[in-house]
Amino acid sequence: MLHAIRFKDGKATYVSRYVQTSRYLQEHAYQASQFFKYGDLLGSFGLFAYYLHLLRGELGELVMSYGFANADTGLIYHNGMLMALQDFDKPYVIKVLENGDLQTLGINSYNNKLTSNFTPHAKKDPETGELFTFGSSIKAPYTIYNVVSKDGIMGDPVSITTSGPSYMHDFGITENYVIFMDLPFNFDPENMVTRNDWIYRFDTTKKSRFGVLPRYSKNEEGIKWFEFDEPFYIFHNANAWEDGEGNAILISCVMKREVEHIGHHMSFIPPMFYSASTPGLKGTQLEFPQLFKFTFNMKTGKCYQEQLSTSFVDYPKVNESHLGRKTRYIYTSKFDKLSSKIPSIVKFDLEGQGAKSLESKLDYGGNTYGSEVVFVPSVQTDRPLEEDDGYLLSFAHDEHTDLSYAYVISAQKMETVAVIKLPSRVPYGFHATYMTEREIQGQISNLA
Repeated sequence: MLHAIRFKDGKATYVSRYVQTSRYLQEHAYQASQFFKYGDLLGSFGLFAYYLHLLRGELGELVMSYGFANADTGLIYHNGMLMALQDFDKPYVIKVLENGDLQTLGINSYNNKLTSNFTPHAKKDPETGELFTFGSSIKAPYTIYNVVSKDGIMGDPVSITTSGPSYMHDFGITENYVIFMDLPFNFDPENMVTRNDWIYRFDTTKKSRFGVLPRYSKNEEGIKWFEFDEPFYIFHNANAWEDGEGNAILISCVMKREVEHIGHHMSFIPPMFYSASTPGLKGTQLEFPQLFKFTFNMKTGKCYQEQLSTSFVDYPKVNESHLGRKTRYIYTSKFDKLSSKIPSIVKFDLEGQGAKSLESKLDYGGNTYGSEVVFVPSVQTDRPLEEDDGYLLSFAHDEHTDLSYAYVISAQKMETVAVIKLPSRVPYGFHATYMTEREIQGQISNLA
């Protein structure tokens, strides 16, 4: 489900709508759940459910050719289309109507050139207008990379061979490179039986790898791989850039401590992936990411890492007019380790000295917890005068009163500017975006 607020003429209009995905329409017709949740793929029973699901697709009971996810993870606007995204699905085009309502137009197949899934973290270059994306698969070559022109024309796919079917949720772009992550968190059905665990397993015997590829490459031959001996995992990257000294830089939220417990024994998998019957949620050892800087020297092949935060943070956001270029400020959600909820927003100044001096924080207060923030420039130009000259928008929920709110926060001062009471509950969610009035007016009317 998508939740949106339309700001216009001094008024705010709230709406929530289900994305009319292939999965949603089929389950709506059955009036019952038909597809698995990924968090439920635990143990022998989970493995049976997984193969039964595939068999039903083969027999035609379920339509699998259009994907089987919820388009509930990320959003991006490109070439007149707002697209709702999920790792294991195609992009669904959503139209924002003049009154703020949301309408699903259908799947964007890029004239049938899209042959893979579509990451919820596609990157739009703010200067060229191009869109960079990838899709993951459990079959070799495991990753398919695509570049889409500013006019919406998708180029030929580039196959990226990784060490196995790892779960890559995000990646990074710079002005000249794209950065892939080959981390030891792999699709492993055998793990469900031998360890009574999840369908993805963290392998502590493997290294963590990053592949840096010239972003207009026609094949993977030019990729340069960098390895770290220790295993770790990354869901989200904040930004990437080149420093002018032959280095590609990547800022990421990295999970390290007790990371060998990844799976249902360590529930970093968000609770909405699970059903109420999922085992292993109570009394589990939780692990949360911290902010790190990775440096990849394209000349020497050496790589380095530096920890930037002491706080447990994730969902990093930047002023996207600086995407792929050096960023000074990063806005993150701070997790409470006991509840796994988000009581605070943390702003990092990467020009500060030492991890503690980097952080400035805004607390929602009381029993109120938030979701990911999105940065909105206060002046609608390509480059605001100051990088942090803008506002942070976020949905939040007061668990004491059971009321939800939209927060408007000064990104420079990290102070609340406005709080809007919403008419219904907004559940804790994943990722957010914003659209300008010009983009709303420039949307396509329908899919050809």
